[in-house]
This record gives sequence, C-alpha cells and structure tokens, in this order.
Amino acid sequence: VEYRSVCLVAANSPVRTIGDLQREAGNDNLQYLFVHPYSMSGRIAPQLALRRAGILPDRQHVSYTFSDLETVRLLEGRSGGKTRVGFIADDALQDSPELLKGIRKVDFPQLDQLDLPQQVIATIRGFRFRDSLRAVLEKYADPVTQRTFRHLSNWQELYGRAGQWCEELQVSSLTQ
Repeated sequence: VEYRSVCLVAANSPVRTIGDLQREAGNDNLQYLFVHPYSMSGRIAPQLALRRAGILPDRQHVSYTFSDLETVRLLEGRSGGKTRVGFIADDALQDSPELLKGIRKVDFPQLDQLDLPQQVIATIRGFRFRDSLRAVLEKYADPVTQRTFRHLSNWQELYGRAGQWCEELQVSSLTQ
C-alpha cells in the first residue's frame, strides 16, 4: 500500500504552483513546516522533491510541528512575514476534512510523483539505539488490529526508492 505527501498553504497564500514556490524561495520568503525529521511524508519525500525542484530550505526557515494537525493549524498564520508551506500525508486528515477549510493544495508535480511505501522507519546514520528500537518494535502488537512490525531482510528490494531517498538526504534506515 502506498500513499503520497501533499504540499499545503493557506488559501490566501500567493503560492499555487511549483513555480510560485521557486519564486518565493528565491526571494527568501518561505517558512517550511515539516512534521518530523524522519517522517517519510512529512519531511523526507517533500525535501527530496524540493531539492529536485532546485529549492534548498535554509535550516533557519524550517520548523518541525510533530503533527499533521499542527502543521495544518500553523499554515493560516505567517512567520516573521514569511509564507508558510507545510507537508503532510495525503490521508492524514481524511476523517476531519473540516480542518482543511482555509487550506489549499499546491500543484507540485515533483512531489506528486513520489509514491511512498507504508510503515518505513528511518533513523539518522549511526543511531546508537537502533538495535534496541528494532527489538521493541518487533515485539509490539497494535492493541486494536494486532498488526506487528517486522524486520524485512529484503527491505531494500521492497522499499528501494525510500532507501535511495534517505541516502540522497543522508538519513539512514532503521533496517539497514
């Protein structure tokens, strides 16, 4: 099962297309809202798409919201006069469409082309608790669905794209 990341802005934002994003980035007029540093839909895929579009966000203009909902909430405001642009999973708020009032999707083909694999966990290269985290996740069972995590020895074959993206952004996979 795959999903996508979407690029969102406030409905009154001047940003409508990737060209607008490039122009505003060139004018140093964007504040980027990513969900989490290791979120596939909330940072890794968006940052890769931005890079491929020639946009390299400066760290001082990047914020992590740690929640899709918080990203949406913050989009309506401005940050130091900068236009906020946020990235979330396409299905993150499907149960609460009313939360997207006043928010609009940006036409961003480089991002729309990226199909994201479900349930990929990534860490920084050399994460010292990787093995402990892996052990905990492999023992976990969702209390409702009873779904479990598992280490895939062929993860690179199954999720090669995600691995390549992580490599390009210098993020390492938990299963490497």
